[in-house]
Amino acid sequence: MGNLRRILGGTLALLLITGEASAQDILQMFLPGGPEYRLIGGNPFSSVRSDANGSSGIESKAFVRYDGRIDNYYSELRTDGTAPRLGGRLHSLSLQLPLKSGARVGLAAQSRELLSEARNTSDQLMNYDNSLKVIRLSYETPLFGSTSWNLILGHSNASGALLQDVGTSIAFRAPIGSLALNVERSTSSQELNIAVAGVQGLLPLDHQSTEVSVRLQTEGDNPRIVMRGFQKAISPIPDGANRHFLRFSPGGIVLGWESLLEAPLGSSWKGMVSFSGLAFNGAGTFSAAGSQYGLLRHAAYRDISAAAGLITVGPSGSMFVADCKYIVVEGSFDGYAESWPFVSAMESLFSQRGNFQVTGSFRLAQIHAGGMMPVASWLELGGGLTAMRMTPALRVESWQAGLFGTGRRGYSDRRLSIDQVDGAMLSGGLRVHVGKVRVDYSISQFVPMTLHKSTPASGARDLFVPAEPGAVVRSWGGLFQSMSVEVEM
Repeated sequence: MGNLRRILGGTLALLLITGEASAQDILQMFLPGGPEYRLIGGNPFSSVRSDANGSSGIESKAFVRYDGRIDNYYSELRTDGTAPRLGGRLHSLSLQLPLKSGARVGLAAQSRELLSEARNTSDQLMNYDNSLKVIRLSYETPLFGSTSWNLILGHSNASGALLQDVGTSIAFRAPIGSLALNVERSTSSQELNIAVAGVQGLLPLDHQSTEVSVRLQTEGDNPRIVMRGFQKAISPIPDGANRHFLRFSPGGIVLGWESLLEAPLGSSWKGMVSFSGLAFNGAGTFSAAGSQYGLLRHAAYRDISAAAGLITVGPSGSMFVADCKYIVVEGSFDGYAESWPFVSAMESLFSQRGNFQVTGSFRLAQIHAGGMMPVASWLELGGGLTAMRMTPALRVESWQAGLFGTGRRGYSDRRLSIDQVDGAMLSGGLRVHVGKVRVDYSISQFVPMTLHKSTPASGARDLFVPAEPGAVVRSWGGLFQSMSVEVEM
């Protein structure tokens, strides 16, 4: 069981490397939809219920809400005192106030973090820290007719600029429904901390992105069609050079699209199908004190997903949803890095250039069923079961140039020997209504079932190296908890 959890954690780390997933987007792959439906294992219908006007999603009622999550993908305790882990945390506080003029004001503060710590021995450590603290003020107002305008101003710890996070959107009625245009700039904070044999290096991966998106949505539910396309430009944060001795300067373009069809099926059922895709191409440079020591020549990432589902709501408020999903993720990057920023002055005279090439893929197929049932006027209980099959692949090649820059030496070919992992996700929780207070709590546990391995090709080594026999004192993981408290004012 411990080996399977480690593999799940390693697979998720691959997604972090090849994609640009944020700290809290990973779990959406396994538990889709809004956080209020994690108690039933996710609800893909709720994920497409965003505001038709393309606004920030501010509700017309006044409320204050807290949302919190603790995600433990995998943790391990060893006899040598090391503790490899992969997990995340999320805390957010939201305040929404409608004004008499018809406008709406929102204030949101969020802190999210994804941590990965890999320790082979007590002196060999690699930490990945994707942390971001954001505070945003939003203002939405009708302009004329069915046209509305939304403005977002925010600040994050990834930038010294006061208003590095800004966004605006305008939405209006189209001949077949509504059309929204949105432009937003945001920042992301990430750090990679490496320590090998007493040599340490901290590499910031902070970057900013500018996104332009267009969304078209038909009116009504007979049928309902939603289409969205977006383009995002990735670039360095302007003041990033002043934050750390080391710096990574990225650049690239993300293109994405989403489409959905939702229609009633009979008197009480509704069905949906959705397709989405995303592609990224970019590059980057590594520098220390203004001098380049490495280059990411090319990074590529793409994913395609398809989903279908059924949902019904009973007269008593009970709900049942069943859905299936298939996702394909592929990524690769290559480049080189010099050793001189991380070694002593004497060693830097003989600095070596290490070349690398990484390719990976991940496929996920899952079937899910879940539901909620009121058991009292103030209490609802929910649960869900998801069966999934994950197929990961990862290859890491590294080498140094030969004599006089010809050929190569020290070549290493490492591959993941895991072909397939089968497992299940068990979810449950409750929802409590007391007056104007609502509390949601959910818990999900990944249960590994079977593992299929293969022997690496001739000349290749296995990327997955288990701990020495008896070294692991305890291992646990695959547990995800969330809670929200909302008070209507």
